[in-house]
Amino acid sequence: MSGINLLIFFNYFNLFFMKITKAITIAKKAALNSNAKFRVGAVLFFNDTYVFGFNRNFNVKHVNRQKPFSIHAEEMCIIKANRIMNFDFENSTLVIVRINKKSDLLLCTPCKYCQGMIHKFGIGTIYFSV
Repeated sequence: MSGINLLIFFNYFNLFFMKITKAITIAKKAALNSNAKFRVGAVLFFNDTYVFGFNRNFNVKHVNRQKPFSIHAEEMCIIKANRIMNFDFENSTLVIVRINKKSDLLLCTPCKYCQGMIHKFGIGTIYFSV
């Protein structure tokens, strides 16, 4: 690899690392809004557009729903991004984190439902906390 190619590679890597770091920070802040037992935040980004979501329990009872329901962070994130015209899901990156009361990162993998939704929308890259 020549010197110029190596410099381009490191600049690209540094830029990507900064975007992932920003996405993790946004996801952690989003997770703080969660009212669920397991606080999860998600960020979907493409270029400089960041869309965030967090898991939320709803205690609203509806005529057809007798039990409270919830929305997952990944689901909220994808729904919000889908409202943005021309959001490029194929070239986007999804970052999912779970935090504890001290805001430390915990293991967080998408459930089967969210995996299906991620696949359906064709999201290119996924990172989750471990």
